[in-house]
Amino acid sequence: AFSSLAVFGVGFVYPNCFAKALDVFSEKGAAGAFLGSSGLVGTGIISLIIIHCHLGHAYCLSLSFLVLSALCAICCIVARRQEVAAAVYE
Repeated sequence: AFSSLAVFGVGFVYPNCFAKALDVFSEKGAAGAFLGSSGLVGTGIISLIIIHCHLGHAYCLSLSFLVLSALCAICCIVARRQEVAAAVYE
């Protein structure tokens, strides 16, 4: 049940993330291609890491999701703080 809720939530998050990311660049086609390809390459690299960390149960996968989610949250917090600091100093 939680997995379906998480996948449902992704439908709201991803379009907003892509729109915000593409808003920064003047060349939307190249930026969109970079975003798409970097997502696929990143997924491939993470998949290779998870394959080599096989422990015989699903704890490795859930732990990797937890660590990656924490890294994403930290990156979002840092980016937001930099954005706020830049707005204050302008």
